[in-house]
Amino acid sequence: MAMQLVKVTEAHHWDAYHNIRQLVLYDLRGRDGYDPQHPDEYRDDRVPLLLLQNGVPVGTVRLDPVESERGIVHMVAILPSLQRQGIGRVMMLALEALALDNALGKLELYADPGAVGFYEKLGWSMTDAHRPSPLITRMIPSSQTS
Repeated sequence: MAMQLVKVTEAHHWDAYHNIRQLVLYDLRGRDGYDPQHPDEYRDDRVPLLLLQNGVPVGTVRLDPVESERGIVHMVAILPSLQRQGIGRVMMLALEALALDNALGKLELYADPGAVGFYEKLGWSMTDAHRPSPLITRMIPSSQTS
């Protein structure tokens, strides 16, 4: 299965990006208020990403470089029918490689509490567990390969 993490630039990719996020992070959790037009999505310093499996959109993540060598990861989502099959792992490793390519050696993520174990298996560390969405961080080894 060919996997590719691509920057969202085309209209049909924007549609898939927002549809996956709304389904996984809002609809299936009984949450309202997803805004596909939120200004943060379209800022030049944001990196919206779509994971393609054989050309088909299956996951999303956004990387926000915020300062020298540090980025914040947002809205990680994999289609429900494809979860627990290693696709999230592939996406996060590709994200880490992209972060390193952009000189970002430290990533931060406010995680869903139920997903913390997934991230810990990938080398992320708990930074602040005392919040509704715990803050976890990942120092990416510069010798890491994807």
